[in-house]
Formats: sequence, structure tokens, C-alpha cells
Amino acid sequence: MKIVNRTLFLRQHRDLLVQIQATGPVFRGSVAEVAVRCGKASCRCQRGQTHRAWYACYRQGGKTKVCYLPASVAVEARALRENWNRLKALLEQLAAVQVALWKEQSHEPQTSEQNVRRPRAMPHAAPRESRPVADSTVKPTARRKRARAGTRHAG
Repeated sequence: MKIVNRTLFLRQHRDLLVQIQATGPVFRGSVAEVAVRCGKASCRCQRGQTHRAWYACYRQGGKTKVCYLPASVAVEARALRENWNRLKALLEQLAAVQVALWKEQSHEPQTSEQNVRRPRAMPHAAPRESRPVADSTVKPTARRKRARAGTRHAG
């Protein structure tokens, strides 16, 4: 039964990758329609019928950037934003399938060779006998205070 689950996970993984590849161009940011007034005394916007302007907001180099969009480009930008939302959802699904695949693999019975292997000691760690022994009679905060002050415990 585990082989069936693994096959199912791999098929889902492959299908999601195909959908991600077919997503097309994306825009990571937001597209906003803003009501603006032009400032002309005789314009309709002074009577409450404001002009509409479209702006794209996005992050670049850690800063938020804003770019004016003509109305014809705004429609395309909104479609690209929808593609970005679809891509994010597909990536979340792909991550969930990958985690499920790892969980499935972790529940597989291990062979005797896998059980015998032990992780090696970290090369940067000092051997146990050469590590400094902590003074167990003094609280850690007191040791730190003494270390800052340069005093030693006689104890």
C-alpha cells in the first residue's frame, strides 16, 4: 500500500510541476485603481467625478516602488497578478506533496545496513574529556557576573 501512496505522491508532484510551468508570466505586486483630481477649476473632477489612474506597486531591493499604468496595461497587469496568485497556490500544494512524500519515506521499514550506521562526531567539537567543566555550585547568572567583573569563585 505504501508503494501506491508513493506513486500517487509522485504523480501529484509531476502534475503540479506541469501546471507551474504552464502558469505563464506573473507580476508579484499589486495593481491599484486610484481616484485623482487634476486641479483644473472647470474639470468634472471638481464636481465629484474623479479621474481614474492605475498604479503598480511592487518591492525591489527592499523598497516599495510605484509605477503608473495606462488603463490598457492595467488590465494585463491584473491578469499577471492573478497568475502570481495561482503560482503561489501551486507552490504551496507542491510543498505539501513534498512533505507528504518525505513522511511516507520516513515510515518505510529500514534495512539492517541503515540501522547499523551511526552519525560521526562533528569535526569541530572538542572531545568530551577536554571540554571545560561547569561550576555546578554557582548559578549561571552569578558566573557571568563574576566573569564580567574578573573575579573568581573560591569555592
